[in-house]
Amino acid sequence: MNNFKKISHELRRYRNYDNTEKVRNYLLEHTVSDGLAELLNSLSISDLDVLSTVIRHHDSRISEIVKHLSFTQGAVSKIVNKLFRLQLIEKYHLADNKKDTYLKGTETGEKIHLLHAEYHREMDQRLLNFSKGFSANELSLIGNFLASINDLREE
Repeated sequence: MNNFKKISHELRRYRNYDNTEKVRNYLLEHTVSDGLAELLNSLSISDLDVLSTVIRHHDSRISEIVKHLSFTQGAVSKIVNKLFRLQLIEKYHLADNKKDTYLKGTETGEKIHLLHAEYHREMDQRLLNFSKGFSANELSLIGNFLASINDLREE
């Protein structure tokens, strides 16, 4: 397989990989509450990403949350409503502003966010350990190559 085909194949493989079960299994292995496990089984990766963004940017409106994600406002609104129904986030209005709805995480939402953040810390550490097998020049080349691919996709 020539280099172009190999790169194209590996990029497609990366894009198509669905880590939903891997993330869910990690979260389930690290929770002690049956109620939390039941909630985790009903959440998608997108749900977890929106939940974590709401918690990291608490007291924000949906339009502000959208800026930190690669989802449409409609998709985020739908997920926010699901998270609200599951009591993982709260919606509220300021006393002097009944028009705008603000969001913040609940205690249960915070617990799930912390588990999700820990998963990402562990995966980042694995990537860091893996990258030690490459020279600084190789990592620079890989980083530049991936940045160029992203630039090409955004044209």
